[in-house]
Amino acid sequence: LKAAIVGAVVRGKAWLPMMNPQGEPCALLVGRAKLTEADVQSASAEVDPQTNAPRVNVAFTPAGGELFTALTRQIKGQRLAIVVDGEVQSAPLVLTEIPGGRAQITLGAGARLDEALAFARSLASGRLPAPYQGVLSQPGK
Repeated sequence: LKAAIVGAVVRGKAWLPMMNPQGEPCALLVGRAKLTEADVQSASAEVDPQTNAPRVNVAFTPAGGELFTALTRQIKGQRLAIVVDGEVQSAPLVLTEIPGGRAQITLGAGARLDEALAFARSLASGRLPAPYQGVLSQPGK
C-alpha cells in the first residue's frame, strides 16, 4: 500500500495518490492515458445554475470526441481518472456513454469557481482521462 501511495508502477499501470470525497488519502490504479491535451479543443468553467456547484465544460476535437465516446461506452458504470501532471484531478463516475464530443465535470459540494477555472486550464495542457480499476482508501489499515 505504501508503494501505491507514492505512485509505483504495476504492469504498465500506476497507483496515483489522491484524496477521496471524505478527505482521506487513497490511490487509484490507472492505465495509460486514452486521451491527451491534443484531443481537447477547449475547456471552460462555470457555475451550474441548478446546483450552484462549479463545473468544467470540455469540448473535444473530432478525433478526441470519437475516442471519448468509445472510452465512455467501454467503461460505463466505472470511474474515469483525470490525470494532469501526474496528479489525479478528478475521478468522475461514468453513468452512460457520452457522445457528441462534449463533457461536463461537476466538481461537487464545497468546490470553488477558482478551482474549476484552474482545472479547465490544466485540461488543455495536461494528460486526460485514464480508466482506473480500483480505489484504496485509508492507507495503513
